[in-house]
Amino acid sequence: MKKYTVAQLRKKINNYFKNKTPVDITFTGLLLHLKISKQTFYDWRDDADPEVRELIAYCQLMIENSYEVMLKNPKAGAGCVFALKNFGWSDKVTVEGGDNPVKVEMTVEDFLRNEEVNA
Repeated sequence: MKKYTVAQLRKKINNYFKNKTPVDITFTGLLLHLKISKQTFYDWRDDADPEVRELIAYCQLMIENSYEVMLKNPKAGAGCVFALKNFGWSDKVTVEGGDNPVKVEMTVEDFLRNEEVNA
């Protein structure tokens, strides 16, 4: 990582998240603040320096948290779900097991609807 020292990166990251509400926090907003590309972010995530990896993991967690918090608002829409899926989240539950495993996939909504029927 040549653009910043670890201390400079930590300061820039803290400045980005300081006094922001979840609505104000975005992945691209962070990248623009740091003046880096997505590829640079991903390269830093895989950096050999554990401090850099930890800082980038913290950033990703803060961004995921902002989208997760916004999901509590019924007006949030599919944008938050889309953003979380880009971070590896899934709205499918996969169940596998036994000697002859059968893969069953359903959305969380289907699962919850099924739980309401069986309650």
